[in-house]
Amino acid sequence: MNLRQLFDLSLVNRRDEIALEWAGSEYTFGDIDARSNRVANALRAGGIQQGDRVAVYLANRIELIDIYLACVKLGVIFVPINILYANARCRIS
Repeated sequence: MNLRQLFDLSLVNRRDEIALEWAGSEYTFGDIDARSNRVANALRAGGIQQGDRVAVYLANRIELIDIYLACVKLGVIFVPINILYANARCRIS
């Protein structure tokens, strides 16, 4: 069983249940599934394919969940970039 299948199982008979409360709003499992499907379709339309990497530089927000789930659905590698490292300097030896 893979991660995509686990997410699908969590939706069975729960599409109308509240899955997430964020910034004063409530989102059902169905809402989250629909949102991530829209992102997955946009990524696919942009040429992203299974095995590709998607780097994400976002603060904590619901769109981060949408993108993560979209990546899982497409078999894409989700690469979060920590926004706290914005001012860090890299040194190459």
